[in-house]
Amino acid sequence: MAEKRSVRAQAQSIIIYGGEEGRSLELTVTPELLELLDLTAVINLWTSERFHYSFSGMIIAFRYGRHGISEWFRQYLAQQSVDFAAMLRYRGILEDQLRERIASYELPFTDPQSGYPDGRRSATSSALSWIGFAKSFAQEQRHEWTGLRHLMGAVIFAQDLPAEDLRRWRFERREWASSYLDYVSRDLPQDLDFWRQVNGRTFGRVSSELSRADIDRFSERARFILARADQARKSAAFQ
Repeated sequence: MAEKRSVRAQAQSIIIYGGEEGRSLELTVTPELLELLDLTAVINLWTSERFHYSFSGMIIAFRYGRHGISEWFRQYLAQQSVDFAAMLRYRGILEDQLRERIASYELPFTDPQSGYPDGRRSATSSALSWIGFAKSFAQEQRHEWTGLRHLMGAVIFAQDLPAEDLRRWRFERREWASSYLDYVSRDLPQDLDFWRQVNGRTFGRVSSELSRADIDRFSERARFILARADQARKSAAFQ
């Protein structure tokens, strides 16, 4: 199940507080992103993490999410050499116990107080930056909401996020980006040109990644050249 464009009525405004620096971020999130954030809070609840949202916690949440983007992410992890087990060890998480704990919660929280007793959603500095990049991508697309596609795109394409951690867990961003574009082309085709542009300015354009505008422009040029050639042949026939 992918997020739909007609989500504005279901979207919800939240504020996330950065614990270390006193920063805060207000944004409007889709129900699917709200669910993933609450899942991250459940994951971190059983670790030594002091904040609801952390960088590694959100990556783990994508792995155990129930929407289409998580299905693609699980397939990507299985196909690549990502050391997801090392990420779980880093957080002191046993997978069987994690699955049981996730199953014991209704997500998103029907009562936010059950997951956020003081009413405040908190995030580490890196997690807050990640969510901030996702909001920026949503704004660049002129979306009034931030969704799972923006959060996943941000961790792939925002170079300021913890690259060392990703390398340690054997994430290769170029391969990750290529797989993400395949997912978008299949499940979110209306977004494909946007993410191809983001990919191009991040990693450099490749010839196989042509936008619809590129194709139309080249097609028009090809038609012009063929028409000129046809006219030349006709002229030669009368000479």
